[in-house]
Parts: sequence; C-alpha cells; structure tokens
Amino acid sequence: MTVLVIQPSNISPLGDLETYIVEEQIPYTSIQIERGEVPPTSDAGFTALIVLGGEMSVNDKALYSFIESTQQLIRMFHEKSKPILGICLGGQMIASAFSASITRMPTKEFGLTLLHKTSSANSDPLFFDLPKRMKFMQYHEDVFSLPTEALQLCSGDVCEQQAFRIGSKTYALQFHPEVNARIASEWVEHFGQQNRRVEKIDGSDLAEAQSWAAHLFRRWLTLV
Repeated sequence: MTVLVIQPSNISPLGDLETYIVEEQIPYTSIQIERGEVPPTSDAGFTALIVLGGEMSVNDKALYSFIESTQQLIRMFHEKSKPILGICLGGQMIASAFSASITRMPTKEFGLTLLHKTSSANSDPLFFDLPKRMKFMQYHEDVFSLPTEALQLCSGDVCEQQAFRIGSKTYALQFHPEVNARIASEWVEHFGQQNRRVEKIDGSDLAEAQSWAAHLFRRWLTLV
C-alpha cells in the first residue's frame, strides 16, 4: 500500500495532507519535479495517486514533460479504479486527461474564497456532510471545464468549477485544502500583494478550512 505523490512545485507541498497520511501509517513516495525527479512510467507498486499544485499551466506541455507523463499515470490509475486526488494544477491535469479544456482567467484567484457545495455532493462519500458554503484557500489563474463524465461537487463565485469526481475514486479539486498556516504565510509573502493585494489570511477562517479539509482527506485515504 504505497501512495504515489507528484509534487510539481516546492511552494505547493503536501501540507496538512501529509499529517493524515502519516497518521494512517500509509507509506508514500514523493516525486519532486523541481528537483529534477521524473514520474514513473507505470502505476505498478502503487495503490493511489496524489497530484499537487504548481505554477505551471497544463497547456504548456511542450515546456514541462512531466505533465504528459503524469496524465498518462492518471489514466492508468483511473482505468484500474485506483484512488486519485488532484489539487489545483493536479485537478487541472485530471480534467485535461479526460478531454476538458483548460483556460486562463482574466485575473488570478488568491486567498480564502467562498465555495458552494452542489446538490450532487450531498451523496458523495467525501463531501456529503460538509456545509453548503465554506471557505478554502486558492491560488490559480487557469481553470478547468467539467469533463463530460464528471459529477460537479463544488462551485465558486469567481471560478465556477471547483471540484468534481469521475467514477467512484477520481477526485479533482481547484482549491487548496492542504494549506496550513505556514504555507498560507509563505504564499502571502510571495504572492499576496500582487494578487488582489491580500496582505494576510484570517486565522479563524483558515482553521475552519483545515477542519473541513481533515474530513476530506481522512475519507479519501479510506479509499486507498
């Protein structure tokens, strides 16, 4: 039982998700793209796949060879009903792997933003008892359309597509539930003032987001 983690960028680590992986004593292998590491060519030996965020665009496959190889892994894991979780860029890679479009927003979405749970999410194993409205951390400028075979789970006021599921075990998120106070502080320092001039993140809102994220992560890990 080993989870394969693809981390495209140093600034988007596992965060709180690592806490729950360790808590459940689940072994994992992390591929650090910015360190020059390369994703495996097969899903053999891995029971689940996590693809994290990054500042790259899925549309820049010619510049980043790991995007195509990661999407091949996504298709492999999905075809074998192995659990997949994609966050931000990872979610966009899942969407693109299933022929959805990836487009650029007029402005970046940054900070804690309000999301709305769809009616379909009420029967989803991960989202069913989350509130109808909740805030989660965001940092992105690309967005995905909804794949034809996907079930939308969350929407946003600025970015319509925020979460979907394909089949029973493939989840794509646009938002960042893994972000903790340390990561949020680093993001504000590096990106805050150039993105809507966000100068700080509300600690109580972030703590609430982390509590809902714990539900999502623990439930997803039961699929592994």
